[in-house]
Amino acid sequence: MVERKKPPLDAAPYQAAMRRLMILVPACGVAGIAVALAALGWRHAVGVTIGVLAGWGNFMLLVRVVNSLGPGANRPARRTGFLLLGVLLVLGGLGFGIIRVLGIHSEPLFAGLATPLAAVIVSIFFELILLPWNTKPG
Repeated sequence: MVERKKPPLDAAPYQAAMRRLMILVPACGVAGIAVALAALGWRHAVGVTIGVLAGWGNFMLLVRVVNSLGPGANRPARRTGFLLLGVLLVLGGLGFGIIRVLGIHSEPLFAGLATPLAAVIVSIFFELILLPWNTKPG
């Protein structure tokens, strides 16, 4: 079998997508909080806010891990795993306490946790619909 040399990967599309996501995740979070506040009240808005913060933190930790993969990348410190576990335990405890104390339902928390997913979907639509119109052939 003939071994073919793989072309080097271009990091520009990844970096552009990451810049876009760094703007879209907070924007989707603010939009979700505003909709929850206007339509459902402050208790649901607090739940969405906690979910958005947890989703943002989880997204940032995942970005950190993904950026550490590949040849020549700096490996994450061992504390990254413990940091992830600690953050999830603290946020889980806070979420549980807030649900119990303030009487917030779990649905707003899960909606806030889905904020990075919503941002990724918006970014995909941008890539598929808007970018082909802006590129010049040739």
